[in-house]
Amino acid sequence: MKFVNWLGLGVLAMSSAANAGVYVGAAGSMTQYEYDNVDDATGFTAFAGFRSESLPLMFEVAYADFGDHDITDDPGVSIGFSGMRASAGYFGRLSPTGSGVWIKGGYYKGDSEGKAAGLGSDELSSSGFTWGVGGDWKITRNLGLRLDLESYMGVKDFNGYPVSLDNESDVTVISLGLVFELPSRGSAASSGSNSRSSYTPPPAPAPAPAPTYAPTPAAAPPEPVVMQAPAPAPQPVLAPAPVAPVVAARASAKPGMPVIGVRHTSQPTALLRQPRAGSPVDASLAAGTEVQLMQRVPNALGIWWYVYANGVAGWVNDSALAPQ
Repeated sequence: MKFVNWLGLGVLAMSSAANAGVYVGAAGSMTQYEYDNVDDATGFTAFAGFRSESLPLMFEVAYADFGDHDITDDPGVSIGFSGMRASAGYFGRLSPTGSGVWIKGGYYKGDSEGKAAGLGSDELSSSGFTWGVGGDWKITRNLGLRLDLESYMGVKDFNGYPVSLDNESDVTVISLGLVFELPSRGSAASSGSNSRSSYTPPPAPAPAPAPTYAPTPAAAPPEPVVMQAPAPAPQPVLAPAPVAPVVAARASAKPGMPVIGVRHTSQPTALLRQPRAGSPVDASLAAGTEVQLMQRVPNALGIWWYVYANGVAGWVNDSALAPQ
C-alpha cells in the first residue's frame, strides 16, 4: 500500500495549486527488457498529476509494476521491478476539453526482484532516469484515454539468477489506460449553482427614461357678464407639442467592470453575445487586436473571456487569444 500513500500525497499537494488541472488514472502496460532471453510481460501503472492552464507544463507521480519476466534459457527463473516515478515535462494542449500530447523526463526508484523455483527470491534497490512521450484523448471534459511510451534507464536485474547478479537493462513500457481530470475550482463552483447557465452575464444597460409630456392647461373661466351683450368667447389656449420620447441606443460604451488583464487576438475573431459556439455575433476583431479582459468563465466548451476593444464588448474563446 506504499504507492497508494504516495499517490494520495501527490494529489493533495497538486490540488492546492492555482490554475491547474489535477488528474488521476490507471493503465495496463506491456514491458520489455533489452535482453534476447527475457520474455515480455504485462504490468500496470497508477498515476496522478496536474497541468497548468496558463503554461504548457505538466508534473506527475506514478507507481509502476513491470510484472514477472521469464528467462527463456533458465526455466523457473523470472525478474521484475516495481517502484515510484516522478516526472515533469511539456504538455501541448490540442483542444479546449484538454486533449493533448506531451514529452516528459524524471527520476524513478524502486526494487528489482529475482525469483527462482525452489530457491525463493532476492531484491535489490534500483533507481535512475526515465523519459516518455504520449498523449491524452478526452472523451468528455473530465474523462479520457491515455497512451504512454516510457523508458526506464539502467534498471538493475537478476538476469541469470541465482548465478549472475546486478546486471542492468533499459526497460521499455507501453501503457494504455484511462485518465480522469478533477473538476477545477471554477467549474465546481458553477456546477453547484441553480442557474441553467455556467456564466454570469454582464450588467444590463440602464433602461431608457420614460417619455415626458406637458399637461394641457385648463381653459380660463369666462368673464362675468357686465352688459347685456354677450361676452366674447374666450380664446382657446393651445397645449405645447408633446416631447418626443427618448429612445436608448444599443450600449457600445465600455462596460462598468474592472479590467483584469490585457491580451491580443491571435486570429480574426468574432465577438459573441454569449460564451458558446453559434451565439449571435455582435462584432469582429482583426488578428493582433488588443482586448481588455473583463471576466473569465470556464464551461464545457472551454475557457471564455468577456472582453472590450474598439468600442465594443463581447465573448471570445481563450483559444482565439495569443498566450500571455
